Amino acid sequence: MKFTTTDFAWQPQAVSAAGVSVAVLTGLHTFYRWDQSWVLLCNTERTITAEYWNWRAALAPENRPSDADVVASTKAFLATLSEIRGEEAQVFFQDLSFPAVVVNQSRP
Repeated sequence: MKFTTTDFAWQPQAVSAAGVSVAVLTGLHTFYRWDQSWVLLCNTERTITAEYWNWRAALAPENRPSDADVVASTKAFLATLSEIRGEEAQVFFQDLSFPAVVVNQSRP
């Protein structure tokens, strides 16, 4: 890599900064799993959009929903949204690993 072999002012600092940046970004990627999060969020968005349009279709004027139907449909829609978001959180956090805690058991 020319970055490390070319001589220029501040080379040691630049190489160190690049190394630290790579380490920090790798750590953040490992913790937040951005690639998996993106897929999860896209799937959640598609599911929510489909549920929204189903809800809107049920409330369309040509269906002539009563006030009770509107309330019931809206409550069901909100319950479905809550379930979708709950499943999203469960999937995100199920594989999240935290650093292991080592307990020193060699004390007398």
